[in-house]
Amino acid sequence: MEGGEEEGEGEGEEALSHPAALQAKIEDFRAFAERVLSAFYASRRPMKSATHFELNALARAAFVLGKNTLGFKVFRIMKDKFMTPDLHDVNVALSAVAKHNPADGALMLERMHKNRLQPDAVSFGTVIHWAIIHGDVPLVSSLMRKAREAGVTALSFKTMGSLLRATITMDTEGQAGDRSSLDNAQDLIHSLLDAGLVPTTNMGRDCVVAALRADDPVMAFRFWRLLIKDKVEWADAAQAKTRALIALKIRQHCTRDWLDHDKGRVMLSELGTDTAFDLRLRRAAAKTAPGGKAAPKEGV
Repeated sequence: MEGGEEEGEGEGEEALSHPAALQAKIEDFRAFAERVLSAFYASRRPMKSATHFELNALARAAFVLGKNTLGFKVFRIMKDKFMTPDLHDVNVALSAVAKHNPADGALMLERMHKNRLQPDAVSFGTVIHWAIIHGDVPLVSSLMRKAREAGVTALSFKTMGSLLRATITMDTEGQAGDRSSLDNAQDLIHSLLDAGLVPTTNMGRDCVVAALRADDPVMAFRFWRLLIKDKVEWADAAQAKTRALIALKIRQHCTRDWLDHDKGRVMLSELGTDTAFDLRLRRAAAKTAPGGKAAPKEGV
């Protein structure tokens, strides 16, 4: 008898390993949850007599099951009764909205503020997360600015890391490395540091690479100095390669007069490069190059 029970349990586990069987079981659980929600909803009607706790529970269940219309209907009832929804439950609703359309999630953040329900780090982080998934970098940047203006700096390290990677790998058209994206990345790094979260050296290298691809050696140098220089052994092979790549790009910009030579020499010195002969040679080459035009110089 016991052996038969064990055999039956094993067959059940094996059946659930098949995608079709697993999907059927998930649908069964969902159908059961929806029946519970419907029964709870019916038992609390008319809704005007429901308590704050009951309305919160109903709204949360509705949003978790994707029934956003019902969830917002409950929130409207709470507003009419001068009740304030729990921020946790609003954030559940916010996630459901932002998953479908991050821009609508951003509008919901504004409505929360107008209704004197201050969005927290979870609120902003939720919408930012889905904006990242949707590849909406301008919205991400806007939300980061609004979060700082609202005094919200404690976004999770995971969210900030994902945001940093998204910011440095695409611009407003989904292309790699424009200047505004690099500026946003720098702002994000400072936000991490202000929140007591130290970015990883891998994040730093990603930022350096993005800046070099954008042909911005000054920003690459800033990322290196901020995130790599004192965090990795100087003789480390990856650290040495990173310094060499930045130095090469600095020399190229100095040669073309795109970067102030004195500032270039200072950066090269900090990178550990012997600069005196190097820069003299390239200055001379730049002066004698036919048809060369000086471009606007960059600052450090």
